[in-house]
Amino acid sequence: MPGTTHRRVVGAPSEKVVGLDRDPDEIIDALLAGGSVVIVGAPGSGKSHLVRAVADGLRRRGVDPVVLRSGESAPAGLGEPARPGSAPLVLVVDDALARPASELEAISHAVCTGAARVLMTAETDPCIQISGLPPVLAQLWLDGVVVRHDLQPLDDITADQLISCVVGDDVLDSVTRAVVTQRAAGSRMLLRELALDAAEARRGGGHEPWEMRRARAGSRLADALRTMVDSYDLEQQLALALVARLDGVEYTTLSRVVRSKVLDTLLGRRVVRETGPHRLLHATLPIAQEADHRLPPGRVDALVDELVTRVLTEPGVGPSRPVMRAAAASWHAGSTSIPAPADVDPALRGLVLGTAAAAANAEGRAGLALDYVALGFAVDGHPGLNLEASRALARLHRVDEAFEQLSQLDPAAVPTAELRGIVRWWASMIGWQPAGRSLGDIEAWLDAAGVTDPGVLCELEAQRAEERYLDLDWTGGEKHALRVIDDAEAGTLARLRSAVVASMCAAQLGRGADGLAMLAKAERINRDPVTSRPVSLRTELVLICFQAFSGVIAGSVPPHLDERLRYAVGVAAQRKDRSGLALAGIVSGVALGFAAGDDAVSELEFGAAIDRIDRIEYAVFRPLVGNLRASALARLGRVAEARQVLDEIDIEQLRVHRLFRYSRHIVEYDIAIAAGELGTAEAALVAAETERAMGDPSAGPSATDTMRRNSLTRTLDALDPAPRLEGGTSRVLTDREHEIALLVASRLSNKEIAQQLYLSVRTVESHIYAARGKLGAGSRRELGERVREQDARLRTTGR
Repeated sequence: MPGTTHRRVVGAPSEKVVGLDRDPDEIIDALLAGGSVVIVGAPGSGKSHLVRAVADGLRRRGVDPVVLRSGESAPAGLGEPARPGSAPLVLVVDDALARPASELEAISHAVCTGAARVLMTAETDPCIQISGLPPVLAQLWLDGVVVRHDLQPLDDITADQLISCVVGDDVLDSVTRAVVTQRAAGSRMLLRELALDAAEARRGGGHEPWEMRRARAGSRLADALRTMVDSYDLEQQLALALVARLDGVEYTTLSRVVRSKVLDTLLGRRVVRETGPHRLLHATLPIAQEADHRLPPGRVDALVDELVTRVLTEPGVGPSRPVMRAAAASWHAGSTSIPAPADVDPALRGLVLGTAAAAANAEGRAGLALDYVALGFAVDGHPGLNLEASRALARLHRVDEAFEQLSQLDPAAVPTAELRGIVRWWASMIGWQPAGRSLGDIEAWLDAAGVTDPGVLCELEAQRAEERYLDLDWTGGEKHALRVIDDAEAGTLARLRSAVVASMCAAQLGRGADGLAMLAKAERINRDPVTSRPVSLRTELVLICFQAFSGVIAGSVPPHLDERLRYAVGVAAQRKDRSGLALAGIVSGVALGFAAGDDAVSELEFGAAIDRIDRIEYAVFRPLVGNLRASALARLGRVAEARQVLDEIDIEQLRVHRLFRYSRHIVEYDIAIAAGELGTAEAALVAAETERAMGDPSAGPSATDTMRRNSLTRTLDALDPAPRLEGGTSRVLTDREHEIALLVASRLSNKEIAQQLYLSVRTVESHIYAARGKLGAGSRRELGERVREQDARLRTTGR
């Protein structure tokens, strides 16, 4: 990205040794004191890197070790005593297990007689419960002649430090770092290549998240993956590929076609991870893809079909979401290797296609979701299919059809749990894209069917609370949110949503401690009573986000947010949850950047997060994330980039809620301050204060608004500012806004202006909207008139 500094995106490894379990100086001291050392670790644990660091350290201390490389024979006379007055031989043997038995015997003899001091490495398999050392070396350790140094598995914190050593601190965002760590499967060698590949992808630009890209054929990363997979037998490769195909499959489900011993081996090697109480399995994707590529064609497909057939036909076999997705994919492809849709129980058939459509929507694949829905509608109806059809249509901007998919349902015939989800989605769609609709439409729809379930109605009340918050009505938002929280019939999700709104409103009303207490209560609701782990990953991320926001407003950010965020981001990376990763990036920008006052981190995190937003429900976040990123860029002095980010925000969304407009004015203020345009800064601040006052007149200015106002006033008073217009308020536009406003006055269309100035039509619309807000112009024509009047007045006064 323009203006981003990249460090150490190079091919040479970092010389630094990272990890509390490896200290080169400690090993050097042992060798110089007459001892010998054997370093034991799993494949990719960094044994060779540590040995090189020790050898370099010995040379710096005046000792030139003999390094025995692969294919080289041991020096002649290895077991002979050292000559009088000469220094004992220091021998370095990387990968001792590859040496002939006779050579190991000679090395053992040299160590025992003191003829040589030896540094050796030996590879061990973490899944085999026996020593990884051959007997002759193991005996040296047992006799105390050699010190055994075991390298520990790579933990997440050390992995993060290693990534920084390879590519620098400011290149990869926290989510990409978590994905790199998860995909490395504990291998330092693979972690390095993944980090370099991710950094190169970022340097190359583009909006496709790195985790969606595959290793380039012939690249260093591809070679590293091939080396990793070489250590797995055919059965392990097959199981690994199967887990990747059925990501999130239950251990018990997969054990029907894969031996438990094989799965446990893959778990031990960390190329498969499990999450949650149901032991959902997730493969390390690039390693699994390499394994899949090596297998005979159709081998994995046959096992998938076997599992699908069992789920669709055998009584008592519980439905598995990944297996149901595979079944729907087979139907979509017209495969005849599994039971046809017409041969499957209607309820299960609808569940299968609804699950697959939901997964497709979560990945931003609206066309595929509609295909699955069409398959379901062709044989029978299912409320879940209408819901997913609505989501897909909304993403395709077919808003009227999206609403129609819901309104045509009979709410009385929909199960309560599903009805809550339908009402929740319908209400949230009205929240960010109303298209002339209101929550009253949903109430009328429910009333006509005689639906009075309190839990369903609470979904509407929760949406009202969110809408009041988005319109800066703190008092009204808190009132609606508390109604939901106090209703015993409200669903858990509705209560959690309302707790977030109530907490933010309380903080904005000056009761920050109350807001944080409310979020702490919501956090407890989302905890498993047995493990104390979050029940819902996305809820946990939302809570962390708003705890950070509320903490900034209250002046006290809760402790341990970083630890919780690290865990949540790690789980999202393991699950390969694209929506979860997008949300994790947003939360990282807030908690690690905004709340910490670190604009560089904010810009990095928000820039990466906005490219991951695929889920249609997250559309409401896009303008806010863009605004936060633009403000961070402005404070970093990167004004041109900040303006570019602001121009890319969809102007239509600014018309929906007051919070979007308020946020944009604050960004305009930050950019103007950074550019030294004080008149424009004052105009933007006045516009923001006006929006806030209109939202909740009783609330008064916030602490941050007051701080901005005081700072700007001191600056203007000190610098003899530009003249104020009517009412003492500066109405100065930016140069670009002024230029476009004059072209508007000349009756040019947005398209004609865009062509003349070499801008996009959206950018022109954005500038016109901003200029109208600053000048209080109700239309394009009024904007042109006002800017001409203002120019004429300024010429008359000689300014």
